[in-house]
Parts: sequence; structure tokens; C-alpha cells
Amino acid sequence: WKFPAFSGTGYQEWRDYLESKTTKAQAISKWQLRERQYAKRQTTWFKRNPKINWYDITSPSWKKNLVLRVKTWYANNI
Repeated sequence: WKFPAFSGTGYQEWRDYLESKTTKAQAISKWQLRERQYAKRQTTWFKRNPKINWYDITSPSWKKNLVLRVKTWYANNI
């Protein structure tokens, strides 16, 4: 448990369960919460990056727009 790899999401929750500090249901619930929090932080970070292009995949033209952007990028970078 002392290695840096064990500091990742999920390890502490399962360690507490395996050491009988929490129930299995509590470990799962806490793990799910930490995963959601991590995903939210990632989304916030990505949204601040102006170089990232977002596509609404519910839009009928999203594929066409993506292909056009890739072709334009490729044409300007070869």
C-alpha cells in the first residue's frame, strides 16, 4: 500500500474494505464518488483548453464537420 501506484482512485477504498474499516457497499459507493469527481475535474480541464475541438454527436452533421477539420489540418501539415 506504500507504493505511489496505490494512491490511485479505487485503491484506498478497497484497502479500507480489505482491512475491515468499511463495508463492501461503502467502498463501492466511495469509489464511484471519487471516479465521478475525477471525471468532472478532467472535463473542466479539457474545456479550458482552446485547442480542443468539441463535437456534438447528437448533431446529424458532426461526422461531416470532423472529416472536414481533419482534411483541413492534414492539408496544412503535410
